[in-house]
Amino acid sequence: MESVRAGGVRPVVRGVENAPAVSVGDISIRVISDGTVDYPVDFIYPGAPDDELLSGLAGRLNERGELPIPYRCLLVQASSQTVLIDTGLGQFAGMAGVPAGRLLDRLAEVNVSPDDVDMVILSHGHPDHIGGVTRGSDLLFPRARHVMAAEEWDCWTDEDQLSRMPDLLAQPARVVLPVLGRADVLDLVRGETEVAPGVRLVPAPGHTVGHCAVVFESGADRAVFLADALLDELQLVHPDWVSAVDMLPEETVRTRTRLLDEAARDGSLVVAYHLAGIGHVERSQGRYRIN
Repeated sequence: MESVRAGGVRPVVRGVENAPAVSVGDISIRVISDGTVDYPVDFIYPGAPDDELLSGLAGRLNERGELPIPYRCLLVQASSQTVLIDTGLGQFAGMAGVPAGRLLDRLAEVNVSPDDVDMVILSHGHPDHIGGVTRGSDLLFPRARHVMAAEEWDCWTDEDQLSRMPDLLAQPARVVLPVLGRADVLDLVRGETEVAPGVRLVPAPGHTVGHCAVVFESGADRAVFLADALLDELQLVHPDWVSAVDMLPEETVRTRTRLLDEAARDGSLVVAYHLAGIGHVERSQGRYRIN
């Protein structure tokens, strides 16, 4: 498997298709693209000042004035385990008519079948992260243990809470999670938990109540998957800008800055579900960049 090491040369991997694997010590991490979906700017950045928004997004919008957002799952080899982090939009891509839900095809391109996956980590309960768990009443990764924060599971399986959410968020949870709950493959964890050798689920609340990041450590190397702690590169420049789907906006900003500050201090390699780059964080005057 082609790879670049996290120590020494600092890689920046651009693009939204499958990328070369990155080695974090003995752990291999590969970005797997589920597709790219165009979003209205006021969905990602409601209330942001128009002048700063237009300047920051110059050259990035499509012909309809929408912002393309990549969906990027992770395929991880840790010891003898094959771990998938998040599952893309899955069956809901076709229902929504968007160019996503391509995870299985992308896995096949790197010669990984669903039966090869030993563990599926779900960072949180939004449809673009859990949609690929099932197809109809069948699990798509039937041999895998499925890991999720207990707080997040409780939120997305509580009908009282779901009834107060938009259908576009609530309905996929109603479809997917009962199937997962009935199967004997679910592990719910609380607090920071090592779920595979060198792979830790870390609470990162704000985007959702039980949203988690994933930290990888092997030897002297460290990386962190931010999941949806930020949704777009412009939030590196404006870390206080939140989206319409950040459930706890103030907590989102606190978590985002904490994770980015930690990565800048310890030199962690950083990847996020909706960012097009992989690299290292630099901080200056309250702003960040990944290079």
